[in-house]
Amino acid sequence: MELGRLSLAPDSMWLGARRIPAVAAPKAGRPRVCREYMKEDYEDKLHTCDAQRVSQRRLSDDVGVRTPDDSSAATQDVAAQLRITAVALVRRLRSTASPGNLTWSQEAALLRLETAGPQTISQLARAEGTRSQSMGAIVAALEAQGLVNRAADTRDGRQSIISVSDDGRCALDAARAIKQDWLAERLTGQLNKSEREIVAKAVPILQRIADCPTE
Repeated sequence: MELGRLSLAPDSMWLGARRIPAVAAPKAGRPRVCREYMKEDYEDKLHTCDAQRVSQRRLSDDVGVRTPDDSSAATQDVAAQLRITAVALVRRLRSTASPGNLTWSQEAALLRLETAGPQTISQLARAEGTRSQSMGAIVAALEAQGLVNRAADTRDGRQSIISVSDDGRCALDAARAIKQDWLAERLTGQLNKSEREIVAKAVPILQRIADCPTE
């Protein structure tokens, strides 16, 4: 618009003698730029989180770098595998290495008497986690084979003191030899030299776990 020599720009106006610039309208492209910036920032944060999760998974997979929770879980895994292996080994020994004329309960009672010394039937039952009546039957069978000796308890006339006889010690030695020969055959047939050395180093550690005295 033009009035004489005075022209008014479409983006400004005059107030008195001062020119006041008009406020520029926001460009149509700015909201799009803002949205794109927010989207890029959000995607960058997602990538960062994903990278952190991947890094944590890799650290947890590395046995050399573990958090306390990972270490506890690993210990539980080892304990579970050790329990399964111990149970399987005992079952194989029972099924493969027969202790001669002894049942496993009789052998356990004899072994207890040998390691802990003479005991009454009640003491022996508590040590083996069975009832006195059941232990009485086991002791009677051992006595019939001449594997234990019975003597009167001087402190309690109602009780008898049970101890291992010489024949009982020979029976235990024979049962040990059968199981030991079977284990030696498995070690030789199933493991190579380096693996046998690993087992040999592990034996003292397993004995500490089981609180088992060396023979």
